[in-house]
Amino acid sequence: MALTFPVPNDSTYDYTPIAGPQVQIGTNLLSMWTVQGTVSTIIPPVSVWQFIIDVVNPDGSGSTGVALYPASPASLPSYWWGRMALWKRAAKLADGGTLTAGDGSKWRYPAGEDGRMTCTQPGTTYARGARKFRGELTTNPNDLWICDDATWDWLPVTDGSTVSVGDTVTFLWAQTGVIDEIDTATNDYYTRTAFSSSGAQIGWYDVTSVAAVPGALLNVWTFFQRLSKPSTDTSFRAADGSRWDYVGSSLYYCWGRGTEHSPGAVFHRGEIAGGLFAIIT
Repeated sequence: MALTFPVPNDSTYDYTPIAGPQVQIGTNLLSMWTVQGTVSTIIPPVSVWQFIIDVVNPDGSGSTGVALYPASPASLPSYWWGRMALWKRAAKLADGGTLTAGDGSKWRYPAGEDGRMTCTQPGTTYARGARKFRGELTTNPNDLWICDDATWDWLPVTDGSTVSVGDTVTFLWAQTGVIDEIDTATNDYYTRTAFSSSGAQIGWYDVTSVAAVPGALLNVWTFFQRLSKPSTDTSFRAADGSRWDYVGSSLYYCWGRGTEHSPGAVFHRGEIAGGLFAIIT
């Protein structure tokens, strides 16, 4: 399962991709944890369901992790990078299996292809011929779909009580905080560097000394740095030498050519190749 995250966008912060080794004390961080595992224990909710899961370390050894799901999903914000999302693994439909999506469109599953279903009758959202995974069709539109899989379907959990011991789940949790502690631990197989904010761990990255374990389940973090919006007309230079102005509404306008970007280009800050690294004074 390949993970790609779009650049978040809100009225307060710009978000730029950042690698684990670039995170420092004082970094304002958005961390997305994506983990897969098999549920071994279920703790009923006070505010969230807790699912203790068996996960895989970089050396192939097993360890214990956790997946969460709110007792009141309606309490989650509408933007995906502020939500918890949980999917449960299920077998693909039989060849020719059918599904009616929420928009009224009708779908059939052709076994032996790429794992997607084919729209046979259009609805208010999907057109005939569209191709989507079964779980993608039923995932809350406020959640980010991350579970492309040719072998299994991943069906969104909308009620924590529907998860059982033995289920295999994928969990996505986004957290934010200003980093005030960085800790590193090393064993014979990998070095793990963990980030904390006000005592809460909000991410880590691993440097392995052995080859990756084939078929290991997900247990990774993806990071974005949060940067306050600049004043309108503030100027920047990108890594390729192009020059940009912040024009408001989270958009940056290119007015000076670089090796990657040309005048007239308009992007969010985190979409600009190499990022914006220096204000022109």
